[in-house]
Amino acid sequence: MAINMKDSFKIFKNGLATGLLLQIAIGPVFFYIMNLTLQRSIYDGLIAVSAVTLVDYLYITLSIVGIGKLLEKKNIENVFGIVSSIVLIILGALLIKGIATNGHSAGADIESASLLASFLSVFF
Repeated sequence: MAINMKDSFKIFKNGLATGLLLQIAIGPVFFYIMNLTLQRSIYDGLIAVSAVTLVDYLYITLSIVGIGKLLEKKNIENVFGIVSSIVLIILGALLIKGIATNGHSAGADIESASLLASFLSVFF
């Protein structure tokens, strides 16, 4: 059951349309970028949007190359689970530390940011 080029293009086109529609969704990243833009500059907002777009393309690339197939192997799935758990614990600890010391989240401290800091804060 091979997929011909016409069907492949149709699947790609439908996936692209769905992805673009999902980009419109308003969520926490939208509010973070809006806050960044309002507190800094329009350039920081544009840099942040480019970071989000780049990360989306990285996830798309990972899904295309078959990261799901790789995760079917038990040992790789275990390593991935441990690494992702550690990352979430670190991010949670940083958030709690920022709230405890400043009274607000660490991500909201935008005043001393540069364009590179704006890009990296949204990228990660």
